[in-house]
Amino acid sequence: GVVSLTEEIFITRFLETTDPSRTVHQFSVPSILTNTDRSHVDISQVIRCIELVMEKNHAKLTRLFKTGSLKAVADELLEAGIITRDVQTNPTSDTIINCFLSGFVFKDELEEIEEYCTKFFNAFYEIRGPYVDAANKMKKSIQE
Repeated sequence: GVVSLTEEIFITRFLETTDPSRTVHQFSVPSILTNTDRSHVDISQVIRCIELVMEKNHAKLTRLFKTGSLKAVADELLEAGIITRDVQTNPTSDTIINCFLSGFVFKDELEEIEEYCTKFFNAFYEIRGPYVDAANKMKKSIQE
């Protein structure tokens, strides 16, 4: 799909404000569209962009989750409110990814999407190692 200039500004500023050195508890969500009328951003297009990035990186995430840290990922994502306790108890790469994507269903404001994605990426930063690279790569893909 075509991403409008407003959506591109949203994505770019979102990526610039997500700092890998911050934890979920320390991160505050800034206003990322200070010079843009937020009412003209197509939320469904922003969500679709994120879904496409997750689809594109599905195989890589599955391989990464198989490195033995799936439980750590699930624990961090549960703490962040991204996945359910059931998924955390019996995590698979598919259930984690599907749970993350299903979290967009009731999000209809940019601030909610921004906060939700930030929690997801920050959970990866908490685990460290190749998860930092994965979060950075997915954010870069969203920006492109």
